[in-house]
Amino acid sequence: MNDGTLQFALGLPGQLLVFGFALGYLRWRSLPVPVSLPSRTESLLVGASVLASVVAALGLTALRRTLAGSVTSTIGGMVAGNPSLALMIGVASVILIAPAEELLFRGAVQGRLRERFGAWPAITGASTLFAGWHLLNFGGSAIGTILAAGVIGVVSLLWGYAYERTGNVAVPVLTHGLYNLTLMVISFAELTA
Repeated sequence: MNDGTLQFALGLPGQLLVFGFALGYLRWRSLPVPVSLPSRTESLLVGASVLASVVAALGLTALRRTLAGSVTSTIGGMVAGNPSLALMIGVASVILIAPAEELLFRGAVQGRLRERFGAWPAITGASTLFAGWHLLNFGGSAIGTILAAGVIGVVSLLWGYAYERTGNVAVPVLTHGLYNLTLMVISFAELTA
């Protein structure tokens, strides 16, 4: 087992803790988080949101590289030595990572902020916290790291909007999971070309 695989394996229990924490918080606060199989319209929104997220992330990442140079990424470092790990991370994103993070950031955080401040402040606040959550995934210059997390914040705005529009947390879960899976498939293809 290489270092990247070990790091990935050690991170999975943390995602279970995130899921458990979010679930516990939602129960404690009696916050409803509707979840159901997406309707045809919701499925189309998932597809459009994944496409918009990937295009936005690739475009903003190119801009970030121009403005601030390269940054290191925890995931990039993990998969560099084992490209197949990118595919495992992609699958784990669909099964565990996206459900855990979306339950926390869309269900708990955005749901609670919506009660207090309304939809758009909730979307913005949850997305800002989501981007901050991911700051530790990057290294390099401070501005490069902030801009890299900003890319995540922008795609998170799309996911928050999708949740508000549908009221179904399955929509941002699927969008997030398929977005991550798409990026991991692209990484795998680049690393094995």
